[in-house]
Amino acid sequence: MKNCRIKFFFRIICLAMILVACLSLLCACDGIFIDNGPPEPSDYWKQFSEEEHLAAVKARVEKRYIKNHYDKSDYDYITGYTIYPLYDQNDELSFFMVDIEPYGFVMVKINKYYKETSLVFGLYLRDERLHSNYEWSRYRVYTDSADVPESGWVQGENTYYSERYYEADEDGEIIKYRDSYFKVAGIAQDERKYMLEMKINSDRVYIPAVKRGDKWLNLISMEAFDLDSLSEDGNYAYDYVSYTKEDNL
Repeated sequence: MKNCRIKFFFRIICLAMILVACLSLLCACDGIFIDNGPPEPSDYWKQFSEEEHLAAVKARVEKRYIKNHYDKSDYDYITGYTIYPLYDQNDELSFFMVDIEPYGFVMVKINKYYKETSLVFGLYLRDERLHSNYEWSRYRVYTDSADVPESGWVQGENTYYSERYYEADEDGEIIKYRDSYFKVAGIAQDERKYMLEMKINSDRVYIPAVKRGDKWLNLISMEAFDLDSLSEDGNYAYDYVSYTKEDNL
């Protein structure tokens, strides 16, 4: 009996050690950090040209959304798509936008922390805005109510964002969109498009934008701005882009 108990506890200890080792390997391989600060970007993605990235993303888009390889009913309505690159404020390739027909869009982010040893997150991560009930609205941030225009922008119902005023129609109803920021704004196909990465406290947020002279045009608020004038207080329009381990493209 005593020997059985010793063997049992020995097995438990071995299993625990294996579990800890696996978790450590997973964290190391996928750029997940706990106590050692943020992970360092990898150079793996840089070995491919923009054309090669585009071809790889298009192949995955065709498989997932057009051929519906994963047999998801959410994709049954899709009849086509348009894909184009998005750059960050340093003019470095960062995303691909996939405009879905007849409506919806998918933001595909290049995972710059990806390594060949990664076990969870792939090189391309997707944020789908495809669901029939998904809608977004343009908004502006007014910290002083005296600056709010007399018409065209109304306060939303969410009191947490009381400084946000949303684009409204003539009846004062908030306007809803289902297509991407670039498609809604009518940005020309050959114009360079951007997803500017910003930090608000510890959160990473993005501003869809295009250049207008020496300024940027925020495609959520439709306001021109200087990048250097933005601060971490978040008093500007932005969007979150998020992923889980299920969101590999």
